[in-house]
Amino acid sequence: MKPTPQRLNDIITAGFYPVFAVFLVWLWFFDRAELPKAVLVCGLSFVAVSLFRRVYNAPRPYEKDPSLPPPKPNAKRGQSFPSRHVFCSFLIAAAVSRYSAACGVLLALCAAALAYLRVRLRCHSVADVTCGAALGLACGFLGFYLL
Repeated sequence: MKPTPQRLNDIITAGFYPVFAVFLVWLWFFDRAELPKAVLVCGLSFVAVSLFRRVYNAPRPYEKDPSLPPPKPNAKRGQSFPSRHVFCSFLIAAAVSRYSAACGVLLALCAAALAYLRVRLRCHSVADVTCGAALGLACGFLGFYLL
């Protein structure tokens, strides 16, 4: 049986949690000096994007166009720009790519699939996921470079 877009979205989203945890554990064992930097860059970036989303409070596609049904009955309202799911997945891909280019590319492909699914499910617009991806990559690469 073929998984639905919603199920694929849930699987990819859930997959990034253990990936990030394994990345932090890997740093603990193999590059402990970089662990605080990774936590700081990822943590501050997440908080900054979350605060921006709350203040900006952009409507979601199904709020802008009432003819579009929400993806779920209790779908979230507002805080659409940028997509935090996509932001975090690209941020994690950028962080991991510092240690393994192949893993970083694989994670970026998963993040791109997630971006596609977020638009397909009407959770976000193309602008939401594009900005989330760009910010995630920028925070990941610049944050590690600057610290």
